[in-house]
Amino acid sequence: MTANSPDPRRRMVAWFARRTIRSTTRLDLIDLFNGEGRTTLALTWLAHHLRPLWAITTACYAASWYGLPDAIVAVAFVVMVVCATADLLHELLTRWCLDCLRAIPDDGSLRAAKQPKRLRAAHITAGIAGQSVVVLLGLTGLIAMDTHQIDARAGVAMLVPEILVVTYARLFHQPLRAWCVSCHRDHGGGSTPAPAPDPTLVGSRT
Repeated sequence: MTANSPDPRRRMVAWFARRTIRSTTRLDLIDLFNGEGRTTLALTWLAHHLRPLWAITTACYAASWYGLPDAIVAVAFVVMVVCATADLLHELLTRWCLDCLRAIPDDGSLRAAKQPKRLRAAHITAGIAGQSVVVLLGLTGLIAMDTHQIDARAGVAMLVPEILVVTYARLFHQPLRAWCVSCHRDHGGGSTPAPAPDPTLVGSRT
């Protein structure tokens, strides 16, 4: 082996790294959320159980101020975040499923018409604006904890309420999004929302 020839071990590591990256990029989230296997069923189940997990997490967070162990709150919060992530990807990557359609209230158009400001607020809170606030609060908390200005409990206390609020906004907005003027306008449809959701077109990928 000459002085300039590459180390075989390094070449093997480089080959393995390239192969791993290529394999990872082949992971198709769209197929993962639209298949017929157990993984798709599990992800759909998680997505449609966000509401009870949000209620449990909110109750645990409130009870933590009266002595409930932080570990219980942490477990509930992590499970809720997993469900929220599955819910977001389910909305972005899949068509309306049967559970999505069952969640739509019969008087959805009437509710949306009666609560336009609340629906608009939910649209903003559950969107980029609300998510940006969560990220900023998270970074602020991390910086404050790193500089020992606040402890871990205070840092978490900054973030959890905002995530609960954003999640609630999503839960309120999702069943009514077919009648959300803001959603319709964001997709170039003007100010008149669709009269009813189409399970093969509205809110689904093409």
